[in-house]
Amino acid sequence: RSRRDLRMAISVAGVVDFSNSEIAQRVTSLLDIPGVNIPIISATATSDSLSDFENFFRTIPSDSSSAEALSQLVREMNWTFVGFVHSNDAYGKGRTTALLDKLGLTNSSSCAGDGERKDTRIEKSCLAFLHSIPTGVDGTSHNMDTAYKRIWADIAHNTPHST
Repeated sequence: RSRRDLRMAISVAGVVDFSNSEIAQRVTSLLDIPGVNIPIISATATSDSLSDFENFFRTIPSDSSSAEALSQLVREMNWTFVGFVHSNDAYGKGRTTALLDKLGLTNSSSCAGDGERKDTRIEKSCLAFLHSIPTGVDGTSHNMDTAYKRIWADIAHNTPHST
């Protein structure tokens, strides 16, 4: 069917979408028809790209809104040495990218020194580590165990020890 035929046939008042951002993007793109104002509401889609759609609404904060709140928390608590763990999917990557951006960090930002944290009073946050947890078909128990071991090793390596 053409979009014009689809517009004539639609009598739906709205769509409630409980999928992830990727699927919500597809549904929203499909229903973004000039002259047809079908509201699409999602409780789980956080991608900032969905904010570009006039008829898309969410009941959960966008990635950038969540990142802004978390970056304020990091600053308010004076956390200068932070590590990030995220799911290895669009949701986890999107939120982590937005948070790193709000904190002025990059994937390669690291703390100066030989791996041990010497100065606890630095001006800005530094990235102690960044790890992803496998999801979907990559989330096998072996891959999960490997990811958890790397995370624990980084936490142990980056935790200041008293002398």
